[in-house]
This record gives sequence, structure tokens and C-alpha cells, in this order.
Amino acid sequence: MHADAKGEINYCSHSREATDPYVSFTEQNLNGCIPIPKVAPVETAYAHEAQNVSDQARAEIYSDDNCESTKTVPKVNERAPDKVHFRTVKFAPTSTG
Repeated sequence: MHADAKGEINYCSHSREATDPYVSFTEQNLNGCIPIPKVAPVETAYAHEAQNVSDQARAEIYSDDNCESTKTVPKVNERAPDKVHFRTVKFAPTSTG
């Protein structure tokens, strides 16, 4: 049913060293807590300007490293507010019926 579903999110990353332009991150692992690749290695780094570009998955973004903080859920093809910083994401299949 959701075998081909995948989550995709565009974001900017920021650390003391540099701010990267938008990058894209795609993940097949739905429902798991996933660290943002460019952010996870640096404790003070964060991602921002999240845009869920998935067509079959809902994105939930979290400011902590284990998806336990308050979540923000950007709608498909909409950006989260710029002030929302995050370090992890969970993708969940969208309802098909």
C-alpha cells in the first residue's frame, strides 16, 4: 500500500562555519526519527526553511535529536515559518482513503 512512498524535504542548514543553500533529503524509512544529514554531526547546527516536497508522505520536523520536542508539520509544497529550526524529521504516509 505504501511500499513506494518516500519522504522528501528541502531545507537550508546553518552552523557557525557556514550556511548552505537549499539541499534536498529523501528517505524511504517512514515513521522513523531521522537526523538531518548536514546538521547531525554538529551539536550547534540546525536546519531551517523546511519545505515538504513529498507527494506521498507527511513531514514532521523537530528541534531535538530524538523527535521528542514540539513538532511542526509543514503542508505538502509549503514552507515552515523561517523561525522554525530543526534537527530531525519523521515522515509518515499520507492517508490514501
